[in-house]
Amino acid sequence: MLPADVIALAKSTNVFDLIDADTTLRGGPTEKTGACPRCGGKDRLHVNIKHNAWFCRQCTGEPSTNGWKDAIDYVMFRSGIGFVDAVKLLTNGHSHLTQAERIELAKQRAEREALQERQDQEWQRKQRAKLWALDPAPWTKYHKAMTQDQRQAWYDRGLDDAWINYYQVGYATDLTFPRSGGDWAGDCLTIPIMRTLNSGKVTAISVICRLIGEDQDKYRPIMSGLGKQIYVPRYRANKLEGTALVVEGEIKAMVTYAYTKGLTTHVIGLAGKSPKQAHITALQSFDQVYICLDPDAKQDAQDLAWRIGPDKSRIIDLPGKIDDLLIDHTLTQQDLLHLITNSRRV
Repeated sequence: MLPADVIALAKSTNVFDLIDADTTLRGGPTEKTGACPRCGGKDRLHVNIKHNAWFCRQCTGEPSTNGWKDAIDYVMFRSGIGFVDAVKLLTNGHSHLTQAERIELAKQRAEREALQERQDQEWQRKQRAKLWALDPAPWTKYHKAMTQDQRQAWYDRGLDDAWINYYQVGYATDLTFPRSGGDWAGDCLTIPIMRTLNSGKVTAISVICRLIGEDQDKYRPIMSGLGKQIYVPRYRANKLEGTALVVEGEIKAMVTYAYTKGLTTHVIGLAGKSPKQAHITALQSFDQVYICLDPDAKQDAQDLAWRIGPDKSRIIDLPGKIDDLLIDHTLTQQDLLHLITNSRRV
């Protein structure tokens, strides 16, 4: 028979982390839903963060009838093993740790994660120094060398010459990027991530390449190790404050800022729908954040609002991608102002 403290340790396993490894969970800070890894129901699996419990409407039934399930139940459910084996799997050799020892393990894990973050930042600083040492600077090189035909690629995306020059975007024909099955080679748009440094110098902290003709894995950094960065069109401002309109990606941010300058203090382009914590912290510095992701990312917008904070987040729903709507004048600045004013709470 297993000791009670061993069973308690297994039950205390974080259910969200356990299930999120098998399926994508979305929702607010207290309850999330996702596809059940057994029956496949799109939103049948529910996880209650506060109570560290779960159920599937199809497989286990509603908790009002069959109760909420714990971490041991999930391992048995997912792996088809018995109670004892599930407990052993979850305790993973730490069955008889005292509470003090468990606290120490948690402390050591936090220290390892903090060390990894510091190492990542140091690596980024070193790679950034290499980027800055290149002569000529790649973002300047590809911007200045653009032909009129190459500028047309940016015109087609809604930017005129003034904005092309302001953003210092470019066009490259001589870059290659590794991928499975052989290196990719072709034309790409170059997008410098400009910042005003503490010294007052304005420079690029990274350069993103949009591979032309690619639909998958189409954004690549010009140099590894620079890390994902949020895109700030109003890059000469040395503070993120006031209000922000958050969109997906660098190009959407550039177009949105060009067409709506002045509606909000900042437009922010996210590198992906699920930004890392450092980017969330940056967004939390704003007084108000208006989230306008693509139409297929409604749940991502909801999740992002919860991460930033429901007290300062609002969501704007559009029938299409914001840059497309602005470029074809389906969405005017006045329309967007109305949507911002009437944006919905989380």
